[in-house]
Parts: sequence; structure tokens; C-alpha cells
Amino acid sequence: MKKLSLLFSVIIIFAYPLFVEARTIEEAEVRTAVLNWIHMGAPCGEKLGTQISDVKRYQGVNGGDIGYYLVTLAPNGWVVLPASDDYWPIQLFGASVAVVLSNE
Repeated sequence: MKKLSLLFSVIIIFAYPLFVEARTIEEAEVRTAVLNWIHMGAPCGEKLGTQISDVKRYQGVNGGDIGYYLVTLAPNGWVVLPASDDYWPIQLFGASVAVVLSNE
């Protein structure tokens, strides 16, 4: 009986990840996540804006690269989030650095 339980446990541990897939995040979810994060308080002492002025999605170029969102804040600041729920939500942020990104 113990061998059967052990075998079943091993199968569950190794088979479970096969059925779990990352979900693509929609723009509305990105907006909600950023606003909630900002209203929790100034992260690392940065003086970030409290309103979202623009959300732009950048598609990944390699196979399997899901891309990311760049959220610009008003009056200043920006936040980068992955376009997948497989990663930590807030990847980068800043208040005083200009961000220039391109898909080229």
C-alpha cells in the first residue's frame, strides 16, 4: 500500500505541471494591478504618478516570449509588467528615467 501511495505521489508531482499553462494578461488586468500597486504606497521612495496615462503592449519576438506591457503614469513614472501570469507582476518601475522602447 505504501508503494502505491508513493507511486501516486510521484506521478502527481511530475504530471501536474503538464496541465498548468500560463494565461495571457489583458490590458484591463494590467491597469487594475498597477493602480492597486501604486495606491499601496510609494515603492522604494519613488514619487510615481497616481494616474495611468498610457498602456502599450510589446510582443515578444522569440518563440515562447509572451511580451510585456509598458504603463506610463501621469504626471511622471512608468511600470513594466509581463503579459503572462507566469511571472511576478511588477518587473520594473521608475519615476525619473525616460523609457524608449521599440519592436524593431
